[in-house]
Amino acid sequence: MKGRSLSRDLEIVIENAGSAPSIRLGDFVKATGDKAFGVVMLVLALPSALPIPAAGISTPLGLGIFLIALQMIAGRQQLWLPEKLLLLKIRKSTAKKMIAGLTWVLVRFEKLFRPRLRWLSSRVGHISVGILVALLSLVIQAPIPLTNTLPAMVIFCLALSQMEDDGLWGLVFGALAVAVITAYILGAVAILYYGLEGYDQPLEFLKSKS
Repeated sequence: MKGRSLSRDLEIVIENAGSAPSIRLGDFVKATGDKAFGVVMLVLALPSALPIPAAGISTPLGLGIFLIALQMIAGRQQLWLPEKLLLLKIRKSTAKKMIAGLTWVLVRFEKLFRPRLRWLSSRVGHISVGILVALLSLVIQAPIPLTNTLPAMVIFCLALSQMEDDGLWGLVFGALAVAVITAYILGAVAILYYGLEGYDQPLEFLKSKS
């Protein structure tokens, strides 16, 4: 079961830390190997994907996701993060909670995800997902209230598809990503054209047709 295998890799990092009170982020990146892209995207997207206020953290998390997406587009096989970020220390108690939460997600989704239509592992797949994730990460960073939850959820699901090499769900969430990006672009155009009243235009249009 892939979810448990991945969580076991992460647990080994904690075990190897011994009595140390904290663990470096770089240790987790190294332990996850070729799944580091998906794992780090999951971790960065999760706070914004939750339907709760995330003031002050959406921008740095979005920037981190954007950096990962650029590497996917560039075709990197191993995730690169700035040295300062790799040396970032995480309390062991916090790391255990993160692993428990990630395992909870993986175990519950593993019945839906399985390797099939393996275009996600191809060069074209990495570029396609990277472009979609990059655009979604820009939406997350937009200084507009309540605009980060949906794109972050889509990134979260794309990351799961990538980790499990499930091309079928990758197509589904890829199409959803295109729809979300298109909707936000249209919304931005409406705001630029009508100002903040642009939000009311679609509602007025629907009312006129009812």
